[in-house]
Amino acid sequence: MTLYVKETLELPSEKIEERFNLEKNEGASIGMVGYPASGAIGKGAIFTNKDSISILVGVYLNQIIDKGLNPYLLMERLKQHPLVKRLIEGAKTVEFQAHTIPKGGYEQIPQLSASGILVTGDAAIMISGRRGTDLAMLTGRFAGETAAQAKAAQNFSEEMLTTYDKKVKTSFFMKDMKASKGAKKYYEQHPDADFLLSKAANDTAYEYFTVDLLPFSMKFDKIIGELKNMQPLPKTISDIYHGYLHWGVF
Repeated sequence: MTLYVKETLELPSEKIEERFNLEKNEGASIGMVGYPASGAIGKGAIFTNKDSISILVGVYLNQIIDKGLNPYLLMERLKQHPLVKRLIEGAKTVEFQAHTIPKGGYEQIPQLSASGILVTGDAAIMISGRRGTDLAMLTGRFAGETAAQAKAAQNFSEEMLTTYDKKVKTSFFMKDMKASKGAKKYYEQHPDADFLLSKAANDTAYEYFTVDLLPFSMKFDKIIGELKNMQPLPKTISDIYHGYLHWGVF
């Protein structure tokens, strides 16, 4: 289970287009890992609306409890990041929301239909990485089509409604979820994965692209030294390898 908080900030469309380098009626969505969740397993995001900006932070509930995190303070911390602060400068908060999302993965998907019942959206664990709202709409569409067929036949039996199950199970996102069914175990074994991998990538890129007077060999040694200081190098290599295998739709 993850808890997501979302703040919507009002800002004129002209300023949004200017700050996000957008054409008129064009939008932007930015996903973030590592920093927003403050070392816990979670994600952050910024996306533009017509005349407002939405900022999200989501963290696993058990980590919020174990690490003593405060979702509101995580949001405030993210808003103060230099790259975020300049995007929302002068914006007025108009809405604050929170939503608990079940991210159990493929193995936790419940029975999707029974006599007179169809289960859709996050009630059916239809969450695939950062995709949730669109999958809720898609499973809702599948359910609507199935319900229309059942009404036409005046048959709402479990056998009739299994059409919905077939539509969901042959969908593109179900294939992705099934392929990543080992991700839950990965996150249980690597609870610091998001933070460590993103920090290693950021620190390495920052050092590599910093223009200084060091020869490349010394710069490379410095990068390796910083990675070793973060944690034992074999663990970093193992984290990257297992992250490559499992980091994704879960």
